[in-house]
Order: sequence, then structure tokens, then C-alpha cells
Amino acid sequence: MIRRVFAKLIPREAYEAFRLPLKGGLLAAAGGAAGGLAAGWLFFRGQLSAVPALPCAYILYRVAARKYARAKKLQFTEQLKDYLLSVTGFLRTGFALENAMREAAGEALTMHGKDAMMTKEAAEMVRLLSLQTPPELILKDFAARSSLDDAAELARVIAVAKRLGGNYLPVLKRMLAAMEARRMVREETETCLAGQKLEYHIMCLVPAGILLYLNLSTPELTEGLYTAGGRLFMAAVLPVYLAAVILGDRMLEKCYDGR
Repeated sequence: MIRRVFAKLIPREAYEAFRLPLKGGLLAAAGGAAGGLAAGWLFFRGQLSAVPALPCAYILYRVAARKYARAKKLQFTEQLKDYLLSVTGFLRTGFALENAMREAAGEALTMHGKDAMMTKEAAEMVRLLSLQTPPELILKDFAARSSLDDAAELARVIAVAKRLGGNYLPVLKRMLAAMEARRMVREETETCLAGQKLEYHIMCLVPAGILLYLNLSTPELTEGLYTAGGRLFMAAVLPVYLAAVILGDRMLEKCYDGR
């Protein structure tokens, strides 16, 4: 049950380029463990101080993995838009879709370098084209593998355009306009929510900050929290506190994504 809840809050990514690198994962886990130890001392003290370290390490690792995947998806989406701009440009000059995709692969290499996600995907598309694979099937496979919404939309519009006679240029222009509109909305949303994001971070620190201040300034006021009954109370409060932090972070991200 708990694992299913975490899977919904912090989903895993199938596309390899979206996975958090080992070094970043270790740093996130170490930071989570350190934060868990600090929370354990603040909420429990004594022998129970180490209890939150492992769950906090896992939570921070999964949150870092999700944020890394989101950033890579946004980067991949921008690279896909540049690739489609190149394809559209070649279609406008009279190239067939297959030849436009081949030429756009070279431009992706020039613009983003050989290690970029779109450069590798474009090279794979060229390889499949050389095997006489239809473009709509290549793009459908790309969409399924990358899990990008824009890639899935691209595969759909190309398949529909082929059935309607193969006039790809108008549908690609409309798709590029929609992608640019979504990018502008996302940037405006992030700008508008900058203040709320700062407030969220401050409010996340306020409960722990108040408890730390009381422990350092007037420790006699908090002595009851570190008795047997007090530790049971704190053991109930800490998971609620962590869940509220995670939920607030997810709500902000959904606002950024327009959901």
C-alpha cells in the first residue's frame, strides 16, 4: 500500500536519458539521510534519532529523480521543436518527408552536439529510414520510447497527414505553433508562481525551525515531547509533515505543467 502511494507521488522513468545519474542519486540519498538524521534528532533524540534517515534518503532520492526527469523532458521537448523546425524548413524547400528527416538529423548534430538526446534519436530515425521503415512507424516507436506528449502528438499528426494525401507541412506548422504556445504559457506560469514557490519553501522550514528555536532557547518547554508519550506523538506528526512537503512540491509541479 505504502509503495503504491509513493509510486504515484514519485513515479519512475522508463526512458534511460531521464534517469538520475548514479552520482546525483548518491548525493541525493546522502542528503536525504543527513536530513533524516537531523529530523530524527529534532523530533525524537536518543536512540530513535537514526530511524528517519533511511526513509528520508529514499524520499529525497525519488524527488531528485523526478525533478531530473522533468528537466530532461523539457530539454528534450525543446530539442524536438528545433528538429521539427528543421524538418519543416526542408519540407518547405520541396524535400520529401524521409529526406527532410535525414537532413534534419545533420542539423540536430550541429545545433546540439553528438551527445544530445534528439541527436541520438534523429540518428536512429535515419538508420530505420535506411531499412525502408515508414516514417509514421518510426515516429510512433520514438513516441512510445520517449514518453513525450509532443512526440506522441507528432506521430499522430504524421499518420493522419499520410492518410489524407501526404501534405505534412501544414500540420507540422500547426504543431510547432502549439508547442511554442505551450512553452510561453509554461514560462509565464513559472514566473507567476515564483512567489508561491518561495512561500512554500519557507513554510516547509517553519515547523522544524520553530521546534529548533524552542529547543535551543527554552528547552524546558519541549521536554514533554521527548518522553515516551511525546515520542509517540512526534512519530505520528513526522510522516504527516513529510507527506505535506511532498504533496506541496507535487502541486507546484502540476501547476507548472498546466495540470
